[in-house]
Amino acid sequence: MDTQSLIAIKTLFFFLGFLFIVNLSVFAQQNSTFKGKVYDNNNRILVGATVFIEQLGIGDDTDWDGNFEIDRVPAGQYKVVVSYVGFESIEREIEFQEGMTKEINFRLQPDRNILSEIEVFGARRERPEKMDALTRIPLRLDEQVQSISVISHKMIAEQGALTLNDAVRNAPGLTTFATYGNTSESLTSRGYRGIPVVKNGVRIHSDFRGQGFLTDWKWITCTIPVLPTREL
Repeated sequence: MDTQSLIAIKTLFFFLGFLFIVNLSVFAQQNSTFKGKVYDNNNRILVGATVFIEQLGIGDDTDWDGNFEIDRVPAGQYKVVVSYVGFESIEREIEFQEGMTKEINFRLQPDRNILSEIEVFGARRERPEKMDALTRIPLRLDEQVQSISVISHKMIAEQGALTLNDAVRNAPGLTTFATYGNTSESLTSRGYRGIPVVKNGVRIHSDFRGQGFLTDWKWITCTIPVLPTREL
C-alpha cells in the first residue's frame, strides 16, 4: 500500500468521524431537557418523588435537594405524572420544543384518602360472678360449699408413695384408671376429667396423664388440686 492510499484512508475516517459528531450535535439540539423541583404543601422538598413522562416511558426521582432532571426529551406534547407516597399525584400536559430546557416546579398536596391515626380501646373480660351452668346454684365461687383434701408430706412418707398416683390414692373423690393400653394411669375427681391445678401459686390445667402429662413436677414446693364440687 503506497502513501497516497494511506492518506485517502485517513481522510475517509476523518470525514466519517466529523459527520458522526455533527449528527450527534444536531440530534442533541433537537431534544429538550426537563428539570425542576418537587415540594409539599408546606414548601418542604420531597426526596424520592417520581416525575414520569408517560408517552416516552422515561422519568427521574428527586434527589436530596428535591431536584429532578430528564434529558433527551423529543419535541412534542406529553403527559407528565408527578407522584409521591402519601400525596395526591399530579398529571399535566407539557409541550417541549427542540433544543430548549424547560424548568417547572411541582407542589403536591397530602392524600385525603389515607387513614388517619386509629385508637383502639378495650377492657379485660371479667370472670363470671356465678357458675350456674356448672353448679346449678346461683352463687359466687366464694359462696359455694367446697370440699378440700390435703395430703401432707408426712402422710406421703407414711404411705411410702413413690408416684403422684400413689400419693392421691386415698384422697376422697379421686379415682385412678388405666390409659395408653394399661401402661399408665390417669386421675378423675368425682367423675370429672381435667383437673385444674395450682403449681407454686400459678394455676395450670392437666388431666394427670402419665407420659402425656407435660408439666414438670420436679422442685414443686406447693401443689394444691382445685377439685370441682358437687352437692351430695
